[in-house]
Amino acid sequence: MIMKRFAYLIFALLYLVSARPRLQRYTAAFWGSFDTFFVITAYCESKQIFDAALMAAADSFSEMDKLYNRFEYSPEIVNIAYINRHAHQRETAIAEDLFSLLHYGIDGVKRTEGKVSPTFGAVSSVWYDEIKKGKGAKLPDERQLTEAAEHISLDLMKLDEDKKTVNLLSDQAMIDAGAFAKGYAVEQVSNMLAKMGVNRAAMSGGGNIKVLDPPNGEVYWKIGIQNPDGAIFENNKAEISVKLVNQAVATSGDYQRYFWHNGKRYHHLIDPETLYPADYFRSVTVVCNSAADADLFSTALFVSNLESGKQMAEQEELAVLWIKDKSEKEYNDSMKKIILQ
Repeated sequence: MIMKRFAYLIFALLYLVSARPRLQRYTAAFWGSFDTFFVITAYCESKQIFDAALMAAADSFSEMDKLYNRFEYSPEIVNIAYINRHAHQRETAIAEDLFSLLHYGIDGVKRTEGKVSPTFGAVSSVWYDEIKKGKGAKLPDERQLTEAAEHISLDLMKLDEDKKTVNLLSDQAMIDAGAFAKGYAVEQVSNMLAKMGVNRAAMSGGGNIKVLDPPNGEVYWKIGIQNPDGAIFENNKAEISVKLVNQAVATSGDYQRYFWHNGKRYHHLIDPETLYPADYFRSVTVVCNSAADADLFSTALFVSNLESGKQMAEQEELAVLWIKDKSEKEYNDSMKKIILQ
């Protein structure tokens, strides 16, 4: 009798397992938000579930892109471009998502020891204006950079927690959340997918990647890290691969937005101490739990020397890969543990 009951329980368990829908792999890509190519891969019970998640993700990215945009001004959208034009005149009410982003940026100033700040826009915009010229770009005037640096203090941006308002205390102050906005958005959308029940998923957008639970039958996601020269010469072979579960990875490098002047590349990642593009590394890759943090610290470590960067990585529990000129690599111990041999 006991054996019959045991056999029945085993049969019932097998039936329940076999009756559950098998998860299928779906992948889709879309372009537009954050001027970035996004790719989402997920394992779902049906294409309908994946399509619903994909639509929700695309809509969320689109809304955050509008709010976080500092280049496209519209009198109908209170985004960063609107703030930079009007918030020095009065307190400006902003959406909860934008307020949270700026609040995260303020916290990031202390965490990165001032290497990344949401009020660095007065300086970064000087370099952006040259980069967008392409072949006609030239080095910014030293005096122009020095004068711009007088308007980058974090004290020039005031957030009111109760009223959800922002105020810029100088008409030359400008907000620039480019060092962390995309990673912040990826983190928000990945959390949304998890709440929708799409837990076995990976998302990539503009050097920012977030993975949730691993694919069916796997214990981790395999993610490749690109060689900086591979990006230039259209060679997409990964420099190394890492194994991730419910983690994020972001890379900051000198190979995406830049111009050439007298045989030297000048890129968009500006060292706040020199006011010029940092030249410590070709790229810095950070792995941690949050896509927002990965984006923030990949920028902070790129504009920091190696010794300071290692100290920051240890304090924040980051896995880091530094790639120097001629593809010379430096890893910390946390990164070594997740590299696939």
